[in-house]
Amino acid sequence: MKVRVVLTLDIDPEQMKDRYPLAVEREGGVREAARTYVREAVQSSSASHNGSIRSVTLAD
Repeated sequence: MKVRVVLTLDIDPEQMKDRYPLAVEREGGVREAARTYVREAVQSSSASHNGSIRSVTLAD
């Protein structure tokens, strides 16, 4: 079963740049760094580790 979940994040761009400068630079900006952070958080969750969540795909 596939479920589409839409998240809206309120991000402080300056805080993100200060705390995660390498991620922001590597990902090409704050937006992409935040998207990567969320994807990796879900992938490292218990639900992913126990097989309940099989894959995570980011929409454009």
